[in-house]
Amino acid sequence: MPDHDAIYHRLFSHARMVAEMLFRLENAGSPEQIRDAVDDVIGWFTRHPGFEALKAIFGALAIRAVTMTEDQPTGVRVTEDLLEIRTMLANRPAEWKQQWKAEGHQAGRRDGAGALLTRLLERRFGPLPEATRHRISRAGVSDLETWGDRVLDARSIDDVLH
Repeated sequence: MPDHDAIYHRLFSHARMVAEMLFRLENAGSPEQIRDAVDDVIGWFTRHPGFEALKAIFGALAIRAVTMTEDQPTGVRVTEDLLEIRTMLANRPAEWKQQWKAEGHQAGRRDGAGALLTRLLERRFGPLPEATRHRISRAGVSDLETWGDRVLDARSIDDVLH
């Protein structure tokens, strides 16, 4: 059983550096910043053995930074091996940039289609109920385009959205 008091006192003596590493990982905004932060974390743990429990926390935080999400699907193994995460960071930045670009493009299409549909509906039928605005804001591009096609022939907002 680990001596929690001893771990606490050892950790307390390194608290500033640990806090700085946590902050850098949590606030990394690019694959390069994540990679650099993980490199520093690996270096720190190499120089300071005996913090395995803390190392696991850093591993989980690093994978969260890498995946850019706090919600992990159930059943997915999240690695806590910082070296494995570092290798992944070295190999994947180009893929991430492409994915982020595609996601941004898709979000832009959705936002533009939603704004155009809202404008057309308001012009044709007057001010929109809040529920309709909410539904439009949550819709995907496919639905928005379908609804946009219906605006010209619809007699009511319900004709457009159903």
